[in-house]
Amino acid sequence: MVMSDEKFYFLVGICKGITYILRFFQLAGFLTALYSLLKVPNKLLTALALFLGTEFILWLINHILLFHVPNEAIAEIPTYNVVTAIIRIITLSYLFIFVLKQSKVLTVFFTCLAVAGIFYNVFDLLNIRDRNVLEYVRYSECFSNFFICLLSLNYTLYALLSHKIRKMKLIPLSLLFFCYFTIKLIYTTFTNFFMNQAIQSQDVFIAMLSSIIFDFAFYLLLLIFIVKKVCSKKKITTY
Repeated sequence: MVMSDEKFYFLVGICKGITYILRFFQLAGFLTALYSLLKVPNKLLTALALFLGTEFILWLINHILLFHVPNEAIAEIPTYNVVTAIIRIITLSYLFIFVLKQSKVLTVFFTCLAVAGIFYNVFDLLNIRDRNVLEYVRYSECFSNFFICLLSLNYTLYALLSHKIRKMKLIPLSLLFFCYFTIKLIYTTFTNFFMNQAIQSQDVFIAMLSSIIFDFAFYLLLLIFIVKKVCSKKKITTY
């Protein structure tokens, strides 16, 4: 079912509003973590700052390149998708492999898997050429999302089995990443099946809108986690 132009641009406006707010959450989370790091170094906040900072910068570049497009706030280009997938593998591998440390065997396994994923995505990036977003099949994103799901799920199970309070305190963070990237994996798989449909198809657009809403919730919760982390550090230093 194809929407009328009036309804389409109305929903685009809603998507724009939600997108700009969630990008504000990204920037706020990055700046909050950075402000805390300037006072007291912290590996966890460093990893989260890297993740949020690179996500925001890549979106900003994509936004500038597509500024002339009517729905530029939600539009994407294949290069942006693949580069984002590569950066996510790097930043979140640093978080879940080297900051939230696990057993040596799992560290080696996930490091090798991350390197293989980066090489695959670089190969995909070199073969994009002139394909637009409707022609591009998001295999690189699917791999990236699946890999991050594995990382976060593995840490959650490892923390539960370790029975160490310090590790168990970070389970909500790992579950947040697991839930979000599981939803993103389902979404990217869905878009691969409906790649040739027009963006004005109601089903496709609703799927895009729901994805943006999940993005909104994820970055809001991540911002709340960072603020609580920074506030707890202040209390410790105060006393």
